[in-house]
Amino acid sequence: MKNLTKIAVLIGLSSTLALTGCGRKAAQTMTEPSIPVKVMTVSAGTVSESTTYAVTIEPINQASIAAKMGGRVESIPVQLGSYVNKGQALIRLDAEDATNAVRQAEAAVAQAQANLRSIKSGSRSQQIAMAKSQQNQAQVAYDIASKHHERMKGLYEQSLIAKTQYEQAYLQMEQARAGLESAKESLSLATEGATADQIAMAEAGLRQAEAGLATARTQLANTVITAPCSGYITMLNINPGEMASPGMPIVAVAELSEVYAVANVGQSVIALLQKDSMIPMEFEINGEILKLSGRVEQMAFASSAVTKTYPVKILISNRDQRLKGGMVGKAWFTLRTSPEGALVVPADTVLKEDGETFVYLAKDSQAIATQVSVGLSDGKLMEIKSGLKSGDSLIVSGQYRLKPSSKIEVK
Repeated sequence: MKNLTKIAVLIGLSSTLALTGCGRKAAQTMTEPSIPVKVMTVSAGTVSESTTYAVTIEPINQASIAAKMGGRVESIPVQLGSYVNKGQALIRLDAEDATNAVRQAEAAVAQAQANLRSIKSGSRSQQIAMAKSQQNQAQVAYDIASKHHERMKGLYEQSLIAKTQYEQAYLQMEQARAGLESAKESLSLATEGATADQIAMAEAGLRQAEAGLATARTQLANTVITAPCSGYITMLNINPGEMASPGMPIVAVAELSEVYAVANVGQSVIALLQKDSMIPMEFEINGEILKLSGRVEQMAFASSAVTKTYPVKILISNRDQRLKGGMVGKAWFTLRTSPEGALVVPADTVLKEDGETFVYLAKDSQAIATQVSVGLSDGKLMEIKSGLKSGDSLIVSGQYRLKPSSKIEVK
């Protein structure tokens, strides 16, 4: 520290000259006021160098929900922002046609079961009477399904309903047609007398009727759109009375008790980042700074073809629901950390002058300028590589007023 040494020599020389001068000036020098300072003991610590990236909040579990079948919206028992539980009804479609289809299918199953019992009982007269009744009921079911199909066909040709609704009506008509044909065959078999083949055919008819009933019940269940997970309604794009089209999302649910903070980091960060690392973050919400940390749960091992960055998902607990999807904050990713046992001091105690880096130590009521070499810094703390030792008394307040060998008073 050549310059610092020169300053010290000059101060010493001026003091000597002052002693040879008039007595009044010597008295003034002897009463030079001490500069009040504060000190700390130099010790080992840790300092890290980090870089900052923007993060965007995403719900950990979210779903956009579409109707599985077309239909008119009958009611919407929830509102935008409502909290719903998994399985809760969100939207109800008009279920009249689906309910009628279930009733028809249930009747077809009952007919098939009675037909099978009659054939197995061996009573020919009962079989014939039962078969005639089943044929009449099957004819009525087919007539209803055929009329419904014609009505839906007209609406479809006018573009008033979705294609899937028309196809559903056609399927119901064909099922009813098959039921009628089966009933006719049963009547024919009953007239001729029961055989093993007739029993097998009756059993096949029952299985077909049961399959039709299962399909009809599924269609009825699809008239109620339910929540696939618990969470908040974040999107509701339909109103009562409007037509829902299958496959088009009309409602969305997002779980916010835990959220992801998503960052797109560079290769210098992804090369060092490890899963389960804790990442400090902060978000500004209505002028308030929310500081928190999260755990790295997912990170990409290939960069985006467009941005050339690596997506990283950081899991955050959000039980107070303050963080919402789309909010933006910032996160700090550590690049380097000082070695174990390194000496660390407040960064503002490290001064620079004429290209030299130094600190002030307190010794015998004097400020001793001591040259140091530094390492990592996070802006608040700084690693000292050489020049200090553990236990040194470092001046941490008042250092900007000091000169080498200044008189000090430790407060």
